[in-house]
Amino acid sequence: MDTHSQSHQEVTRMTIDFPVNKHKRLKAIAALLGVPMKEFILTCVLEKLENKDTLKALEEEREAEIIDRGKKSIKEDGYDTLAEVKRYLGLDP
Repeated sequence: MDTHSQSHQEVTRMTIDFPVNKHKRLKAIAALLGVPMKEFILTCVLEKLENKDTLKALEEEREAEIIDRGKKSIKEDGYDTLAEVKRYLGLDP
């Protein structure tokens, strides 16, 4: 990644907390690749942002979390199935 190409783009500075043991590994990998850590991190993040499969996986993970929470809520309310909830709400034809 050419940092000079960024000079013509609007940028923002970010600060993140990062686990110490992962930071050491990150630093070592960047050194082995012969690139600055900043360049390595930006490359990884930008690849993820531009990858449509990444976005699809995140959406699917989010949907699964919502479904799991819904199932848990149904159980906590004393119902065994979604069909029982629909019957209770009068939504079952």
